[in-house]
Amino acid sequence: MTPGEVTRILGERIAAGEYSIGEKLPTLEELQDAFFAGKSTAVARVAYAPLIDCGMVQVRQGRYGGHFVVSTQPIPKSPNEFAGISGGLARLVGALAQVTDRTFYGVEFQDTVSGERFGRSFHATVIGACEFSSTMLMALGEKQGYADKAASAAAFDLPAPDESDGKYTVRIYEQQLFSERS
Repeated sequence: MTPGEVTRILGERIAAGEYSIGEKLPTLEELQDAFFAGKSTAVARVAYAPLIDCGMVQVRQGRYGGHFVVSTQPIPKSPNEFAGISGGLARLVGALAQVTDRTFYGVEFQDTVSGERFGRSFHATVIGACEFSSTMLMALGEKQGYADKAASAAAFDLPAPDESDGKYTVRIYEQQLFSERS
């Protein structure tokens, strides 16, 4: 295996979260044993060099030293790379602006015995929230008739089913995820 291939593997593992920020990576000896059997640790050092150069890995000296993850993505070094990030941020801000005033439908479940509320989620439509609620109630062990009636009652202000028929209830409510500040 080449040092470049090992660099790619380590970079993918870092980006995937197999190694978290601050975590110590394999030593040069461990990397050499795993990928470069019979070669010196200098080859393993070459595999780490691009990750250090792009800002994902940092070398620390001393008794507790080694190679440590400092970023899960390469850190831009040139103005052109920052321009690309700036454009991406502008698109993100535009997308957030589109949902600022949009109403979503929150779903929250409650255990009728303990009173504990759990499972908050948001949905784009009231129908989606209702269908999700019914599906989740059935996954929690409720019968389909009760689950459908409880979800419909919560979504459309219909009479609620008798709570003694089920162990869980559901609440569906309107929610704006973001609100403008004055």
